[in-house]
Amino acid sequence: MRIPLAVLLAGVLACGSKQPTAAPAPGGNGPAATPDAGAAVPDPGVPDQAPLSEDECARMINHLVDIGLETQRRGKKPEELPAAEQVTEIRSTMVREMMPECLRFDRASWRCAMNATTSEQVTVCAGAEPAPAP
Repeated sequence: MRIPLAVLLAGVLACGSKQPTAAPAPGGNGPAATPDAGAAVPDPGVPDQAPLSEDECARMINHLVDIGLETQRRGKKPEELPAAEQVTEIRSTMVREMMPECLRFDRASWRCAMNATTSEQVTVCAGAEPAPAP
């Protein structure tokens, strides 16, 4: 079974608003390099075999929502973007719905996702396999 990080991102990208919103501050748009699964993500000293915590999963899911929103900001008009209240609901829903599956992800996949800065990089991470259920 593949990690559905790309599905998560696609869900975020599909969310939009018909309400006018203020234009958000632009974020960084660096090159779409492949994320480094071993790069310095804040989990020092945690063995690669250690299961992910709910906090780590929530951080990853929120990070992916941020990537999705940044992608939207670059490709949509401000009035097509989700309002702040919608973003809060998107975050809550995605964390709730993705948590059980995220807890089965391996740490290398988590690190890859946490180092991703573009939707293209998330797609690379989505090719990894989840850890087997205990």
